[in-house]
Amino acid sequence: MLRRFSASLIATAALAAVPRPAAACGGFFCSQVPVLQTAERVVFEIDGDVITAYIQLQYSGTDPNFAWVVPVPEVPEVEVGVGARMFDVLEAQTRPVFVGQAVPTAALDIGTGCDGGLFGPSPPPPSLMVRAVPLPEVDVWAKATVGPFEYAVISAARAEDLNNWLAINGYQVQPGSDAIVQAYLDEGMKLLGLKLAPDAGAAQVEPIKLTYRDSAGCATIPIRLTSIAAMPNMEIVTWVFGPHRVAPENFGMVTVDASLVWSEADYLPRLAEAVDGQSSGRGFVTELAGPTADLSARGDAALEGLLSRHQYVTRLRTMIDPTEMTEDPAFTLAPELPDVSNEVVLGGATFNVSSGMMFGVLLLGLGLRRARR
Repeated sequence: MLRRFSASLIATAALAAVPRPAAACGGFFCSQVPVLQTAERVVFEIDGDVITAYIQLQYSGTDPNFAWVVPVPEVPEVEVGVGARMFDVLEAQTRPVFVGQAVPTAALDIGTGCDGGLFGPSPPPPSLMVRAVPLPEVDVWAKATVGPFEYAVISAARAEDLNNWLAINGYQVQPGSDAIVQAYLDEGMKLLGLKLAPDAGAAQVEPIKLTYRDSAGCATIPIRLTSIAAMPNMEIVTWVFGPHRVAPENFGMVTVDASLVWSEADYLPRLAEAVDGQSSGRGFVTELAGPTADLSARGDAALEGLLSRHQYVTRLRTMIDPTEMTEDPAFTLAPELPDVSNEVVLGGATFNVSSGMMFGVLLLGLGLRRARR
């Protein structure tokens, strides 16, 4: 039901928060209590103008001020707990497979979440400020509780009103977000705000499924809001299911030079360099593109549905800095593009010659020696 709030003066308490790492879709905001982000993965389904986004939120810790805000083109259907195993099953079958010289790999630990990581120890608790603000004028299009979440879909003419409404209603609001929120509102977008219900802990967070219509039939990741609190070189991995391969519409198509990848540990640094060098930090590497017939649901009902409804899947990845999050990447169908294997032949493999090749090299060497005599 649509409800309109008119202006009047009230007193409200708001927490002054500091920029923290954020999720890849929309903005994830927390306060002084650690909520550690352990993964950020999105699965899109394109069916004409109907877009479905499966978003995995994996966190540990508890924060009563946890909030997650996602721009949406219309009021979505919101489901929770759909496809809890799907992401791991997909990851196991579509991630890059490294072929070539076996080199010990090292884990890349860059730190995530709201407790240290790249930003060092957590700051002192924010100070409490009390101020009088007008009751914001917002349109509330939907409001409900689903699983461990309370959510609301709202819009407004002014970002200040929208952010004030979120703060008044217990959603953590990121200082400095007004300009980006205003840009989304000016584009006719609504904002979906989610927070943990009072009796829920962060460990209870389950995957979220959003279904909505997009007239352009694009799968879009709203990362502009993320830029406020994102860490450098933030990783985004997405899968897109549809009738054909997809490609970035407004970001570059990047390739990783496998001759420079000497071990599995080299891969992500080389991917980041390729994104920076080939597309000025705004591009995606297609790590796999092929028929869904090559995949198995392995007992996951949500993935079984995706595989039965769609003929093709594309996996894309990027590493992006906050300063490069000036536009939301959109992916559109590109049936003219070829399949892409997820096999990466390591640069060191050029030295893994077969015994037959080695015998030929030895014969060639002997022949050259005789010729010199």
